[in-house]
Amino acid sequence: MRTAPIPAVAVLLLLLGNARPALAEGALDLRLQAPAGMSAGPFSGGLTLENAVGLGTFLENPDTGRMKMPYYAVLLTLEGAYRLSPDLSLRARFDVEKEITSSYATATTQRRQLAPSDLWLGLHHERLFVERWVTGITVEGDVRAYFPTSRESRYATRWLGLAGRLGLSRSLGGYDFTAGTRFTKHLARYTQPLVPDYADDVQSRPCVGLAVDGGDICGGAAAVSSAFTHDFGVAYDLTRTLTLSATLYVINRFAFVREPDALSSPFASGEGQRDLTWGILDLSYQFGPHVTYSVGISSYQPAKTEDGQRLRFPFWDLEGRAENYTSFYLDVAGTF
Repeated sequence: MRTAPIPAVAVLLLLLGNARPALAEGALDLRLQAPAGMSAGPFSGGLTLENAVGLGTFLENPDTGRMKMPYYAVLLTLEGAYRLSPDLSLRARFDVEKEITSSYATATTQRRQLAPSDLWLGLHHERLFVERWVTGITVEGDVRAYFPTSRESRYATRWLGLAGRLGLSRSLGGYDFTAGTRFTKHLARYTQPLVPDYADDVQSRPCVGLAVDGGDICGGAAAVSSAFTHDFGVAYDLTRTLTLSATLYVINRFAFVREPDALSSPFASGEGQRDLTWGILDLSYQFGPHVTYSVGISSYQPAKTEDGQRLRFPFWDLEGRAENYTSFYLDVAGTF
């Protein structure tokens, strides 16, 4: 059974709003897929063009009366692999995204700016172990290095990210089931992002980290130090060319620990944590051996509601907000 490709909507960046996960933080399992028809030689690759429209384009916030927040972005994904053995491959991925609308701008971004992702390189083993006698479960794994080519990583003074994942897969009754956990560790110069010279409205302090330059000023929340990402997926082939899939990520991010100072909250202590979910419902159509079309719904949002009392539904923003936590996408992917 063919595994449905994970949509490229994963890598639209947080700098453009809360609706988008940040590839720079390495929190998401962005695996290079090998759809049917990919080259049988040692080299293979893929090119994906995505169009994404945020839910806020169609809604208003009922509590604040905020005007509609349209969001439309285009994403280009480049990925490649070199097969070292039947089960082991060297892989790479890079993304470039551009918002066509002008919904978001922060102290470190500009409207409609071109947003590159972090480049990652890794080794992926498709079958570390296969339990053939009872469960039929296949164990896979990968290791990756993330290089700070994105604006987010440079702003957070990262110089390298390291990640590893172990995953399980099993086909049963016509369904493909997957589950896995990835751990990511960020190596950064400072424990907080740098404050630009023009960001006058951010509380700032001298930077603290591995190599401190007395002229650098940091501010805002502590930067992400590490993350666990747990992924669960199921895919079903409706026909030979049409696949329906659902994927859920549960993301736990941990911030660098800082010593309290005059700007610290009296209620803050220890290591900061933020929990998020990312739910994807996807329908993919295999058009010939090298082209795939995908449509779907992607919801990337905090795990709990704003009051912290309830868990959010992970596959749709039911809170009625216009923050574009939920988006709709259309992908066209080519492989060689």
